[in-house]
Amino acid sequence: MKLDIENKKSKELPKLSDKALRDEFINTILKYKIESNSYDADFTLEQELEKKLFAENSFFESVMNAVLKAKKYHPNTNIITLFDIDETLATNTYVTDTETKTFIRPSVSTLFQFLKEQGIQIGLLSSRSEIESQLNDVENLESINTYINSELVLSTRNTLSGSNEQRLSEKYKDNMFGIGDLEKISFFENFITNHPDAIIIPVDDLEYPSLFEYGVALSPQEKFFV
Repeated sequence: MKLDIENKKSKELPKLSDKALRDEFINTILKYKIESNSYDADFTLEQELEKKLFAENSFFESVMNAVLKAKKYHPNTNIITLFDIDETLATNTYVTDTETKTFIRPSVSTLFQFLKEQGIQIGLLSSRSEIESQLNDVENLESINTYINSELVLSTRNTLSGSNEQRLSEKYKDNMFGIGDLEKISFFENFITNHPDAIIIPVDDLEYPSLFEYGVALSPQEKFFV
């Protein structure tokens, strides 16, 4: 389902349609509850919806603000957005004891369509392995495949050596970064060197994007869970 952007021609930040979001969340949440056999009498859909609608609008506006600000001050510069997957764009959940399924957050297709229209490159940066195959799997990431630059499908798995971890831990000892942050910081040291003329916007549920001028470190309320 593709969500509508209201006031697209307005100078104000485009807004998501709450009705479309609500419908998509109802479909996603109920589908998960049914498939995972976790639907119970105490579950209150309306309570879940209000929290998730707020989170979705906040996520959308955070990314849009960062991108539009970067475009405003760097109108002729290549802009690359690199999105984490789990708890940022999607959530991977067990629907049976052995089977998992990826649920994409409802605002992603609208957000990515807008970014693509603006000439923004969209990539993935995750600790997941086999991301390329997941982009061709209907139970995983296939629904966003058409928006993703295939050269920007990137994994940080096994990229952080022991010596590098020690060096970065010392360098950022005041930031309280976890191992996931250090893996991505290590990755970006090389990536930035190879893309010296680009504005890079990481979007992640970790803290490291705060090191970037336009990075988006999601607040706890903006993270995506079914």
